[in-house]
Amino acid sequence: MVLNLSATELDDSAAVALSDSLMYNATLTDLNISNNLVTELGCCALADSLQYNPIVRCLNLAGNRIKDEGAVALGHALQRNHTIASLDLSSCWIGEEGCITLADALAGSISLLKFRMTDNFVTEGSPSPHARSTPGVFSPS
Repeated sequence: MVLNLSATELDDSAAVALSDSLMYNATLTDLNISNNLVTELGCCALADSLQYNPIVRCLNLAGNRIKDEGAVALGHALQRNHTIASLDLSSCWIGEEGCITLADALAGSISLLKFRMTDNFVTEGSPSPHARSTPGVFSPS
C-alpha cells in the first residue's frame, strides 16, 4: 500500500500522529511525505516508529527541514530497521553531523538499495571516509 501525502502542508503534529500509526502498520509499504512542513521533531517521531517497523520499504522525506537532529535519528533507526530499501532526504537542511551518522548507518545497512541526499548543507569534506568511497550517494549542495 502506498500513502502519498506530498505537498499537503503536513506538519510535526501530523507526523507524530502518523508515526503512532506506523507502530501498528501491517500494510503500508511506501510513505511519501515530501515537500511538507516536517521538522526535526516530526522526523524524530517517525524514526522512533521506523526502528521496529518491518513493513515500510520506501520513505520520501525530501523537501522537509529535518536538519541534523532528524537525520541523526533516522541514521539510528536505519541501524535497526532491515526493511527500508529506498530513502530520499534531498533538500532536508542536513549538515555534517547528520551526514556522518547517515553514512555510518549506510555502511551497515543490509536493505537500503536507493538513497538520495542532494541539495543539503554538505560539503565535499563532510561525509565520513566510508561515504566518500561510495560514488553518487552524497551530493554536496
